[in-house]
Amino acid sequence: MLLRAVVLLCAASACAPSAAPPAARAASPQASVGAAAAAQPPTRRSAVASSAAPTRPPRAGQPCGPLGCLEFASPEAAFDHVLASDPLVLAVGEAHAQQGTEAIVSTTRRFTELFLPRLTARARALLVEVLDAGGKCGRVEQRVAEQQRPVTAPQAASNPSEFLLLAERAKSLGIRPLPLRPTCAEYVAITQAGAADIDLMLRTIADASVRTLSALLDTPPKAGSATLLVAYGGALHNDLVPRPGREHWSFGPALRQKIADRYVELDLIVPEYVKDSESWRAFPWYDAYRSVAHSGQTLLFSVSSASFVLVFPRSTP
Repeated sequence: MLLRAVVLLCAASACAPSAAPPAARAASPQASVGAAAAAQPPTRRSAVASSAAPTRPPRAGQPCGPLGCLEFASPEAAFDHVLASDPLVLAVGEAHAQQGTEAIVSTTRRFTELFLPRLTARARALLVEVLDAGGKCGRVEQRVAEQQRPVTAPQAASNPSEFLLLAERAKSLGIRPLPLRPTCAEYVAITQAGAADIDLMLRTIADASVRTLSALLDTPPKAGSATLLVAYGGALHNDLVPRPGREHWSFGPALRQKIADRYVELDLIVPEYVKDSESWRAFPWYDAYRSVAHSGQTLLFSVSSASFVLVFPRSTP
């Protein structure tokens, strides 16, 4: 099923650490997948084109520093290294593009162009972090969208359309795109939560992700069919070890309990987004990254045996 509508639900401070705190409320536009696919693409340099620039010959990852740092000649080689861990669920997290970064190829677009084709015949479904009840909950869906507008306002205007294009591309590759399906009761609860509405939205994302992925895991594919499930969203909901106070925002622990080491967390980082700020410094990989940030290659850090951070090569001075 295609994503009929998109509501990007992510507190800016949770998925793009340099942005505003989650105490604000927010909403993002709704649009059909077909309309998004037909629209003009964002005016950003192609990730594929930048990847095609001359590089050293492909090679295995080379040690490059602390936290199991490995240096790769291409993002694709680093991604293949993560896939070699044979996940059953690959939970991919990003820092959403913010206003003012439009000239930089977004994380979503890089994943769509560079990595998604490598999942052909391997992934059976792609869960995209958008809430879509299919119109079954009436006006309450729009009310929830309106409550979120202040949070997504600092984000790049192209973010929702890029998520829709990600779903379209997955479908074209034979990977089933799926939205998150909150219940009407969950929507109503958000509208009645007052100042706690953003917290409840983030909890709802995690809960809906657990429901969808668990249902898919409980329905094994036919023998010989693709088995991998991919979840794509903010680099918060996929955490295996959430920060204190944020445990209920992540679906990682529940899925890890269900499938053990076959749940793999992968965060994708565009280096131009990383700032010397308190929120970025809170990430467990930040110090290790800063110690080798001069590298012009793709970096892969292993926070644990099932948790990876892939940092793309810097494309701007």
